[in-house]
Amino acid sequence: MITGFYSFKGGVGRTTAAVNSAMLLALKGKRIGLLDLDIEAPGVISALGLKALNGQSLLHVMIGGNIPFLDRVVVEYDLSHARQLGGNDYVSGGALLVVPSIPDPSLIDQVKWDAPATTWQLNEIVRYFIKRFRLDHLFIDARSGLSQSASYALSVAERVICFFRLNRQNIIGALQMLPAFTAKGRDFKIVLSEVPDGADAPQREEWIMKFEKETVSRVDFILPFDPSLLFEERLFVIEDPQSALSRALAGFADSALNTLEVTSV
Repeated sequence: MITGFYSFKGGVGRTTAAVNSAMLLALKGKRIGLLDLDIEAPGVISALGLKALNGQSLLHVMIGGNIPFLDRVVVEYDLSHARQLGGNDYVSGGALLVVPSIPDPSLIDQVKWDAPATTWQLNEIVRYFIKRFRLDHLFIDARSGLSQSASYALSVAERVICFFRLNRQNIIGALQMLPAFTAKGRDFKIVLSEVPDGADAPQREEWIMKFEKETVSRVDFILPFDPSLLFEERLFVIEDPQSALSRALAGFADSALNTLEVTSV
């Protein structure tokens, strides 16, 4: 199964959810790949506290045209510390493997995102990543909005987890995006992110009902807001596993486990 994490607007917890869900699955013994396709504002490696190997990233593979060069780009997260924190809750055998992106305008400009050759190349990278590293599941962190790289992530993903805020702009975005998923028979889940909006509980419930009515869609998950996210991204599932946010993130991981089978691109 290839799962895309997408948001119409940024700052709604998409990367936090992707990273923490991938971490949980890896700790359950699964081999999880995490591909950062948020080329212009990547956050996966910083969220995990990792560094790109010798400054190499997805863009270097794409520009060089040498797919096996991915072996020198993939960064593996050391799960041993997380397993120690979790004790008997976690099992061995899993892995969390990351294809990072680095924000470099000079490299971004060298990629023709709307060219068919670029789509073919990304398909080859995904195939190689899955096969070479024997992945059970691949997560793709997509660029927000309607960018070309986001379009690719949405086209290759078998399941898309869509993140929205509770406001008019995001309802308009949902009305643009969700019908396309439905028309293509795409499996998608809707997540509403409780970023600070000043609304009390009754107002929030009113907006949830408004969102579902206007988009004719059911909200699958609510992502609670944690104030510490204002300062830094965190691995909540291992640092604070009993928090409301961690419990919600566990829902993403459980949803992924129900269909945990990588298929060909």
